[in-house]
Amino acid sequence: MRARPRVDPEDDADQQLAHPLPTVPTQLPWEPPTVAPDGALPLGRLTALTRFALSTPVAFVAPADAASPWSPNLTRGLAGASTVRSDALLQVAHEIPGVQVGARSLPAADGLGALGDFYDMFPVRLSADTDARPHADLVQARCAPTGAEERWDAVIGDVSGHGPQAAIVAALARHTIRAVATAEKTPSQILDRLNTALLTQDPGSERFLTATHLMLVPHPGAVRVLLASAGHMPTLLRSSAGPVRPIGNHGLPLGLFANAGLTNTRVTLRPGDTMLLYTDGVTEARQGREQYGEQRLRALLSATGQLGAQDLVDAVEEDVLTFTGGFHTDDIAILALHATGPAEQIP
Repeated sequence: MRARPRVDPEDDADQQLAHPLPTVPTQLPWEPPTVAPDGALPLGRLTALTRFALSTPVAFVAPADAASPWSPNLTRGLAGASTVRSDALLQVAHEIPGVQVGARSLPAADGLGALGDFYDMFPVRLSADTDARPHADLVQARCAPTGAEERWDAVIGDVSGHGPQAAIVAALARHTIRAVATAEKTPSQILDRLNTALLTQDPGSERFLTATHLMLVPHPGAVRVLLASAGHMPTLLRSSAGPVRPIGNHGLPLGLFANAGLTNTRVTLRPGDTMLLYTDGVTEARQGREQYGEQRLRALLSATGQLGAQDLVDAVEEDVLTFTGGFHTDDIAILALHATGPAEQIP
């Protein structure tokens, strides 16, 4: 995604978000070193929130001097992050009843191997008496054998620009979402919390992001889905018995305004249905002056919608790279969900 100047939000008390930021620890389990791993480059200071977001096995930090080159060790770590995330996601996705998940991410050719596009999927277990259960008329969580209620959350996002700085914002976004997911009932509330974090973390930054967040609750023969989009590319749904169509309402990108105007959309996936999420690196991929475009992507999904989730992701990647001749100037992320299992009515 190309960066653009950030617009200051209006000073309107009615637009201020009601959700407080998650508590961020001031004492973290690790401190970043004062020099890069190769000893050649000083590292910039990190705020507690940024260090909290990056305190995972895939961690990276920005140099103090933005004009300085990134150390080879840090750049290699960024380049490997997408592979680690993809493998971890697909391993977790095998546990989702009635859903196949496929995913792929590709860094921009000039992005130093760092990804500003991101995706994630994770289980959310809620106790039966928690106030954070999804609204009954939106997503009804199922009861796990332990007595806790369970849903699965998925997110795809695109930070403006690309390269290491965009990758840091992507890491902050992914971990903020995980931190607040258990406490919120809807995707729009989760994205609101992320919006607040972005505006609070660095008010003068020109970085913003788009995202789509989904909550999935498996039921016998179907999967209930609730989604919200913050300025992101349209989610495409291919019904097993119908044409490809976009779903969801288009809110505003996050990190620009206090009120992003987010709404939730309810969808039921039946066996054979496929949902495709992607970043603009797919549709804006170019061959000369011609873009790959959404219509070409819809046609591909229509022709290959009965493929498994990962096979569909592979087909999209191959088609886009064939169109561009193998070169792409923006990050690419693709996430596919394919409902499986015998057709049954939701009770």
